[in-house]
Amino acid sequence: MFLALAVALQDGSTTNAAQQAPSFSWTPLILILGVVYFVLIAPERKNRKKRDEMLGGLKKGDKVMTTSGMHGSVTHVNGDVVTLQVADNVRLKFTIQAVQSLVEDQPEKAEPKEVEAKA
Repeated sequence: MFLALAVALQDGSTTNAAQQAPSFSWTPLILILGVVYFVLIAPERKNRKKRDEMLGGLKKGDKVMTTSGMHGSVTHVNGDVVTLQVADNVRLKFTIQAVQSLVEDQPEKAEPKEVEAKA
């Protein structure tokens, strides 16, 4: 058996399986990479750009929330350091990356009216 294989290889004759090259299609790989880009990478890039614009536009008086959940108003921005006033005469310094979002002023909710029960 091995002798027949050696003779066949010396003669230059090969089988059909050896003549066929493995076929590989790039189409599924390209489609998967496209889906990953549009589902994961593009939205994250958009969110990062919006956050960078928000951080770059911080100014005195803006109400913000930090990543730790602390609320305060900006009193001073100096490069990468932002000073927040969190209570009367209490100011804390944070890196600007610790600011998570701007907080919109919300009107105070009216007290719920008590409903009188009819007896």
